[in-house]
Amino acid sequence: MKHISKTNIALALILFSLLIILSRIQAYDGLLGVDTVTYAIMGNELLEGRALYSDLWDHKPPAIHLTFAAAQAMVGFGSQSFFLLNVAVAILILFGVYSAASAGGRGPITGLWAAAIWAVISRQIYLGTDSPNTEEFINVCVIWAFALFLQAGEAFRDWKKVLIVGGLFALASLYKPIAVVVAILFSLVYLLFPSVKSSKPFLHVSLMAAVGVGAWALTAGYFFSQNRFDDFSYAVFEFNRNYAGNLFQNLVSGLQLAHLFPKYLYPLSLLFIIASLGLLLSLRKGISRSQAMMAAYVLSVFIMISLPGKFFGHYYQLWLPVLSVATSWSLMSLSHVYRENSQRMMKITGSVVLTIMIGIQLFNYTQYENWWNKSNYGAYAVLKQLAIKINTLLLPEETFHAWGSSVGLFYYTGRSPQTGLIATWIFKRGPQAPQFWERVKGELSSPPVEIMVVDSLSKRVIPNFNDVLSDYRRFPDNQNFRPFELYYLKGGALEERLSNNLHLSDNADG
Repeated sequence: MKHISKTNIALALILFSLLIILSRIQAYDGLLGVDTVTYAIMGNELLEGRALYSDLWDHKPPAIHLTFAAAQAMVGFGSQSFFLLNVAVAILILFGVYSAASAGGRGPITGLWAAAIWAVISRQIYLGTDSPNTEEFINVCVIWAFALFLQAGEAFRDWKKVLIVGGLFALASLYKPIAVVVAILFSLVYLLFPSVKSSKPFLHVSLMAAVGVGAWALTAGYFFSQNRFDDFSYAVFEFNRNYAGNLFQNLVSGLQLAHLFPKYLYPLSLLFIIASLGLLLSLRKGISRSQAMMAAYVLSVFIMISLPGKFFGHYYQLWLPVLSVATSWSLMSLSHVYRENSQRMMKITGSVVLTIMIGIQLFNYTQYENWWNKSNYGAYAVLKQLAIKINTLLLPEETFHAWGSSVGLFYYTGRSPQTGLIATWIFKRGPQAPQFWERVKGELSSPPVEIMVVDSLSKRVIPNFNDVLSDYRRFPDNQNFRPFELYYLKGGALEERLSNNLHLSDNADG
């Protein structure tokens, strides 16, 4: 195999990093999904001293909220924090993909092909990668754990790496507990796959598990010390059990073609075909430990996507790093059919694949605005203009509340939510739903918010939703705010200003 210098490897990875940065400039000040703005709002409120779970409620573990808070502490609350997270995560995965693909004797050339594929496909508009979500951070942890397992060969010889892998698994689970699936499957391969050199695999896995248990014990202990353990436990465990429903049925549902390979993945079809063909071809010589680990990775992605039972587009981001590695391995396997010209064939096939994928990506980039304008029935496209109108209507000290998919208005207006209960499903699912409903009604009435912004989902899924609107009157020109509806407080300061034509006379109700 042709030698490639460390300098050239570094230069290639820097070039791929620059490509990642450039590909994301289009979305620097773009529209954001509900989950992402929720994390950003909560991160900002955490920095202001509000308490997670007892005040600010979400059913995710704390890692995602702390990550957004850390980014905002570094660069401020705004587009720059999203861009920082998006780029930093993608570059961390880039180096992880290179390390994983080049491990096991496959060499740096295979690693660079994987890194090149990742640099091209890492931004997937239809999977929501422009709007940082938990899956992207889980991907960082999993691809690096995968790389360290592959680099270890038959067994870890460095206890520090064992601890690092345990820490990566723990961190991934603190973004989403379902990530423990990866730890279990990787560990099973490490324990059960034939090994002639390893004498301490069980001890290694036990140490990794101890790190994970310790991380969760420390997290639970913190909330216990703050007298918030019950709030934390309900949100992260009890609510999520209710939210997911029947796990077995979810896994079965995941096997349906519409869930196994949804339309979000169509732009990546070529890579899935190449990865599948090449990996099947490589099995002619038997299953190696690295191939077994790859199988565990693929199975864990399927389980993590399927187990919650929701099949949202951003779940499928979990495929991207493993697909990059698997495709590069497959290109290597396919090129070895031409033994004397294997390197040349890998260059040719790799170049053709990259050229096709670049063309697909460039076309998808042209669909960026159209995609967001249509997403969620056009809700995302309305938010920025609606935020300007709300800030025009309200005085600085006055408040409003945004329900459901309009939650991004807190971010775009720069106003804090009066209540920390800004998630919709908390009022529909879980045994404490009635208590939360009474709480949010109380918090929104003390003092009463001047404006309510309502989406159709909230009206549809929250029982007795109209109760919260009993003291409000709908704006007469609601068609300008579709798919949202705006309501103002009866007898409030805003109604008085509207009636006196002091603000936006076209909205005056009289």
